[in-house]
Amino acid sequence: MKRILQEYLQNNHGIGDIILNDTSKIISILDDLKIDALYKSNFHGLYHSQKVCLYAYIIGTCMGLDESEMKIILDAAKYHDIGRENDNEDTTHGYAATLRIDKVVNYSNTDDIYYLKAIIDAHAVPDKEMDLIFSNWNERKHDDDIALKRENAKDLDFEKFKKLCSILKDADALDRFRFKNCPAELDENYLRTDAAKNKKLIEAAKIINDHYRKVEAEEQYKNAQGKYNKFTFDKQICYHSVGFDFFKALSVLEHGILSYYSAEKNNIKLSRNFNGNNSDFWISVVDANQLFSQPKAFDKYVKNGISFLCYVDQLVPGVSRSKDNGSLEPRNSEYCDEKFVFDKIPLEHIQFMLIPKKYMNTSITELEYLYCNSNYETIKNNVNRYLGEIEQYCDIKLNRNNINRVLNELFQVQTNYNSAYYHSEFDEKMYYLKIDHMKAALNLYIQESMQIGFCELMEKTIDEKITLKEVVEFILKRNGIEYTEVQSNSDSESFSSADDILSFDDKGAYMLRLSTFDLNKTISLSDLNQTRGI
Repeated sequence: MKRILQEYLQNNHGIGDIILNDTSKIISILDDLKIDALYKSNFHGLYHSQKVCLYAYIIGTCMGLDESEMKIILDAAKYHDIGRENDNEDTTHGYAATLRIDKVVNYSNTDDIYYLKAIIDAHAVPDKEMDLIFSNWNERKHDDDIALKRENAKDLDFEKFKKLCSILKDADALDRFRFKNCPAELDENYLRTDAAKNKKLIEAAKIINDHYRKVEAEEQYKNAQGKYNKFTFDKQICYHSVGFDFFKALSVLEHGILSYYSAEKNNIKLSRNFNGNNSDFWISVVDANQLFSQPKAFDKYVKNGISFLCYVDQLVPGVSRSKDNGSLEPRNSEYCDEKFVFDKIPLEHIQFMLIPKKYMNTSITELEYLYCNSNYETIKNNVNRYLGEIEQYCDIKLNRNNINRVLNELFQVQTNYNSAYYHSEFDEKMYYLKIDHMKAALNLYIQESMQIGFCELMEKTIDEKITLKEVVEFILKRNGIEYTEVQSNSDSESFSSADDILSFDDKGAYMLRLSTFDLNKTISLSDLNQTRGI
C-alpha cells in the first residue's frame, strides 16, 4: 500500500488535498490490519479491505469525524467482509461479519461496538432496508417481532448510524472500479456523500485501483510461475479457438498464444471477448482427449471458427466458481472439455491451423465476428479493434457514423441496465434481447467493412464473393507464413506420432500444418534463467 500511494502522489495527479501529502497515518492504520481475520479472496480479500479503508479514511477526514467515529468507520472498512463464504452478491454476509467481529476488535465503549456491528450489517443490504437494520440494533423502536433484535439492543442515534453507514457504503462502492466491464462496476450517480462524489476522489479511486491491479498481478504471477511454468510442452494436446478473427490468428502466428497478462507485459494488444473463467494468467483451450465424451466447447467454438492444435505441458481444470479463497487457478466453466494453460503457448508448439470445412467457402460477409459477452465496453472495444485492424491491414479509411450510432444506443441501454441493477428492477430477458439485436447490427457493419477492406487488398470488385478460405490463405502468404495443407487425416507424417491420428480423425476440418512447429525445440539454460529472473 505504501508503494502504491507513493507512486500515486509522485505521478502528480493533483489529489494531494484529497489523500493528503503525508501518508504515514493511513499507512500505519493499514499496517495494523489483521490479515488472518479477512476473507481469503482476490475480490473481497486484503486489497479490497485496504482500499475501502483508504477511501473511508479520506471521506471521514473530509466530513470531520471525531476520533470515536473514525475508529468505528475504519474498523468497519477493514472487516466488513469477514462474514463472507463466497464472492457472490448477498444480503447476509454483513450480519455474519457482526457475529465474528468481537474476536477481531476491542472496544471499551459498548455503544461504539453496536454502531460498528450495525453499519457492517447494513452495508450488505439495499439502502431502503437501512431503517430495518437500525431497528434491529436499536432498543428504542419496539417491533412486534422481538426475534429481529440483534443480541441486546442499545440506544443508538439514527443520524450517526446513517452517516457512518453511508460512508462505509460509499467507500465500498468506490472500489467497484476493480470490476472491469460488468454491471457491478461503479455508477457514481448512486454515491451518497458529497465527499465521495468529489471528482478528484473518484478519479483517484480509478488510478489507485489500476496501481493495485498491477501490483497484485505481479505478485500473483510470481507465485503461479513457479507452480505452472514447467518449460516443456509435449504432454497434452489441445485446441485454442479465435473464432473468425483473422487478426487474432495473425497475432498467434507471430507471437504464439498469450495470456492477457503476458500480452500486456510484452506490449501486445489483445481484446477480450469475456471477462470470466481464464482471468489474466490463463489461456482457455479445449481438451483434445475429451472429444469423444463431452465435446461441448469443441462443438461450440472449435467447429465454428479458426482454431489451433497445440502441444502443452499440462491442462489445468478450473476451480469452483462459488468459492474463491484467493486461488490463482482459473474458474470452472459450463463446458466440461474447457481447460486452461498458464501464461503462453509458444509458436513452435502450435502444430496445426484448422478451419471448419463447412465454412471454407462461406463469404466473409456471412461470418459472425462478434461472439463476445453483452457488456458495452467489451463490445465497443471489440468493434473498434476490428475496424482499426481492417483500416491498418487493408490501408483504408472506414466510415464509422452508423457504427458509432449503434454503439451510442448500446451505451444508453447499458446505462439503464446499470441503474436498474442497483435497484434490482429490470427485465433481464428484454435487456439481453436488445443487446443481441444491437450486436447483430454491429456484426453486419463489421461484415461490410471486411468486404470493403479485403476487396481493396485483393483487388476485387465490391460485389465479388470472398471466402473464408481465400482470406486465410491470402493472409498466410502475404505475411510469409509457410504451411502445408493436410489432404487426409491418414497422413501420419503430419502428426508427431501415429497414435495421435485417432484423436484427430475429424474429416470436418481443413488442416494446415505450420512450418514453425517444432516439438523438439528446447529452451537453453540462459533463456530459462532469464525467464525465471535469475
